[in-house]
This record gives sequence, structure tokens and C-alpha cells, in this order.
Amino acid sequence: MRNTDFSLEKLGEDKKKLLKKGDPRSLEHLKIGDFNNFNPTNLDIEGLDGKMIPPTYKKDHSDLFGGELKNIKIGEDIPQHVSSIKLKSHVGKVLTDEDMNYAHDVYWVQQKLYELNMLSAKNFASELTDQSNNIVPIQNLQETIHAIRKFQIEVVGYNIGDGQITRGGKTENLLRTTTPDKVEGVKKQVAKKKAIKKADDAKKQAELAKEKERLQREEERINGLKNQKLDKDSVSLFIENRQGCEEKDIAFELCDYIGYNDKFIIAVIEGYTNKDSFAFIETISDNFAYHIVNQSTDAQINNMSDELKKKLYDFMDSGWTSEEEEIEMGRLLISKKNNTLEKESSDKKNKDTSKKSGKYWVKWANEHAKNSNKIDDLNSGFKKNVSQFIKALENSGATVKIKATKRSSKRAYLFHWCWKISLGKCKPSDASKLEGVNIKWDHGDINASKKGALEMVKGFGLAVPPKSKVAPSLTSNHIAGNAIDMEIFWEGEISILKNDKTKVKIKYNESTNNNTDLHEVAESYGVFKHKNDEPHWSHNGR
Repeated sequence: MRNTDFSLEKLGEDKKKLLKKGDPRSLEHLKIGDFNNFNPTNLDIEGLDGKMIPPTYKKDHSDLFGGELKNIKIGEDIPQHVSSIKLKSHVGKVLTDEDMNYAHDVYWVQQKLYELNMLSAKNFASELTDQSNNIVPIQNLQETIHAIRKFQIEVVGYNIGDGQITRGGKTENLLRTTTPDKVEGVKKQVAKKKAIKKADDAKKQAELAKEKERLQREEERINGLKNQKLDKDSVSLFIENRQGCEEKDIAFELCDYIGYNDKFIIAVIEGYTNKDSFAFIETISDNFAYHIVNQSTDAQINNMSDELKKKLYDFMDSGWTSEEEEIEMGRLLISKKNNTLEKESSDKKNKDTSKKSGKYWVKWANEHAKNSNKIDDLNSGFKKNVSQFIKALENSGATVKIKATKRSSKRAYLFHWCWKISLGKCKPSDASKLEGVNIKWDHGDINASKKGALEMVKGFGLAVPPKSKVAPSLTSNHIAGNAIDMEIFWEGEISILKNDKTKVKIKYNESTNNNTDLHEVAESYGVFKHKNDEPHWSHNGR
């Protein structure tokens, strides 16, 4: 018997059953002398002259289809296809006539499945084919197909095996490279990955269900706001249920109605001040108006109806008006143009209502020009790159602290000029103006102006020389969601994975600006370091 990838000697007694009379691999029914030196079996056989004749095969499988010999040229020596190197076609549950189960391909697959304990000895013996160019009917390979599915699920990692080994595909490649001594380890790894994926999928489903429930509750809440009745009894009930509550807290609750039911907000404020009908709380409408505008975001103010804006402005404009109210009135952007929302009293037309630079503007910005520190608020393309970079950092043992992602243009304006004025990089009078930010940079005294600006620098936590040598930009990548400010820490040396899957060892450097090895890793993910701004990374290095 000639040497093959798998020796038939392993089968013991089963071998004898396989080579029974009439089997296409046996020559008991053939007269070898009639064929000179042609051997159509998978065994080395002895010819009439006593010499061993190795297997020889026809090029066209149809000549040997079904084990029948047709038009054989005596003495022709045609080598077989070497399936142990590359399959000639697909194997297993083939789908078309062209995807044939060649016997020599099937034979190699069965050997490998048997070696990896995917195909039992019994099923191996019952379905084992020869190494000819014959076509094996699919109905004769049911256990082999079952073993292929098992291999695909347990080793390849498919959730459902299709029972077909595609020529040159993933199943064939793994079948060639997986050895008996490693198969159990591979199976454990696959099972572990599947368990992790199953847990992740379950977590995602739970999160989706939770989000769906949240959206449903939000929809119900909004419908409740929209459908809130405006009649006297409904307004009275709202006020009665809030007796003893602070005006600021009631105003905050009324902010929820903005854009959904502005008329209800007006009705409640008027209800509190109409002593003939509602004598429950003695207060004035301008307090409510101030707290509503003060606690509203810019987006909420934009969603206010013209009627509500005018009412809130008039409420604050009645009687004595404080500087704080003047600022909130400015946010409503009302004047007397076209007899609509725009309103300016002639006695206040030239009045300076600006607020001097200082701690006040830090608090104002934190309420009305908020920074985001969420990666999800970044531009989608840059968000993906940053997420991958941060994941690589954290997987290597580094700690990442995100300080800022997307920034308000108003906040960028305040950052830029307070930084420059506090460090003497420009005169207070050089600062430009920005609509909606009524700040006075020039206090009339240069030292007082620099002091007020420095309070803002400290309050905002801005990086100054030597950590940052440039002023925060007025057109920062932060505004478009293409930049992130973050601090990165680790101890000693870490080994971090670049985007091309190569690993780089990097020593910790207190100056992120000078850690060029870290910059190189970041750039592989599409994240670029600003060389003079310690925490700043962006899509283009600016």
C-alpha cells in the first residue's frame, strides 16, 4: 500500500470491509494484465511481472464516473489532483452541479475530520471514499457533512454551519492549519468568544429595550405637556400642588413646557400674580420670568413661541430691572422692529448693560454655553478614530481622562479672549464682540481687566504656558466636533497596539507634547496631536 496523508492501517478490521469485492478500490473484479501498467485504484498493486504499479488517473472524471472504465489508453500515466495541497472543488453540501464532490477532495477532508475527532471512526469507515476523480453522491456523505458543520461551529466559529467547505474559503484554511494537539484549545477559544458575544448581544438587547422604554416614557411625558389644559381649574390645581415650593424650582419645572405648551407657562405665571383668582403665593411675575429664562438652554429659547418670548421680556421689563435680568432679556433678542418681538425702550437704548469679565462669566458659560465631554457628541468620523485610539490606550494599561469634546462657539469666544487678556497678549479693547455674550473686557484699568480675565482662565481650567503656548481658537476644531482635550497617564512603560496591529513600547513622559512615540500611535488611528497645546488632539493637528 502506498503512503498517503492518512494510513488505512488505522482502520484495522474496517479496512477489510472497505476492500470487499466489487468496491471500486479493489481489483478483485479486474484482470490487471488487460490494462498493462494502468492502475485505477488508490492502492499500490502488483502487476503480472511482479512490479508494483502506483495509482494512475484519467484527466476527465467522466471516464471513471461510477467506477466504469471507458476509452482508457494503455500505459498512460496521468497524476492525480493533490487535494492535500489544494481542493479541486467544494466539498460537502454542494449547491450546484459545478460544485462537485471529487473523491480525492472528499477523501482528504474525511481524513482531517477524523484526525480532529470531528468524524467518528465508525462514520469514517462507512463513508470513506477513494482518491479517484470520481464524483461522490451527496447522499453518501451525510455523516461527513454533519462533521463539517460541527467543525464550522466549534472551530471556525460560525453560529450555524452550512456543511460545505468552499474551495479556498475559511473552513478549508482552518482545516489545513488546525492540528489534533491544538484543536481543543481552538474550540475553547471559539466557545469563549461565542459566550462573550452572546453576553454582549444580551447586553445590547437589554440596552435597546431600556432605550425603547425610555423613549416611550419620554413620548408619554411630552404628550402630557402638550395636552395640559389651560382652563382656570387646571391652572389652580397646578399652583395648589406646589405650595411652599421655591419660585426657581417651579420655574425649572415650567421650562419642560417650552416648545410644547407655551400658553400654559403664561397662564401659570399670570395665575400666580392674579390675586383675585389665585391668592396662594405672593410673588411677582418678573421673578418667574427671570428664573425661566436663566434656566433655559439656548435651544429652549430658540424653541419658544414669539408670544412667550414677548411675555417673559415684558414681565422682566416691568418695574426696576436688575443687571442679571438685563442679561437674560438680552438672550431673548427682542426689539421693536416691524412691531413684532423687537422691543427697546428709548431710555435704555444707550444704556450699557454689559457685565464685567470675571467669575460671573464662568458660571454663565456653564449654564448657557456648555462644553461636552462625551465622545458621542463628536463628529461621526472623528468619533470612530478617537474611540479606537482610547480603546488601544486603555487596553495597554493607560488611564484616559476626557476634559472636553464639542464646544459652544460662545464658550470658545470667552476662552480665547480671557486667555489673551490675562497673559497680556492683547489689550482688553482689542477683544471683538459676540452677539448673545454681553461681556465687558475693559474695566477701565489694565490690572483690573487682566485680573477679571485671569479669574475666568482659572475658572475654566485653561492650560497656560508652558503647557499651552497658544490661545484657545475662535474657530476651534472643538466647535465642529473634530477635537478632544484629554489627559493620558500611565506608569513606566506600556506596549500599545497601533491601527495596523503592530505593537509599540512607549515610556511615560509628563509632557504629552514631547511624547512623539505616542503621537505616532495616535496618527495611525487618524488622531493628531497639537504640538503646543498639552491636552489637545484633533483630526488635523490644529
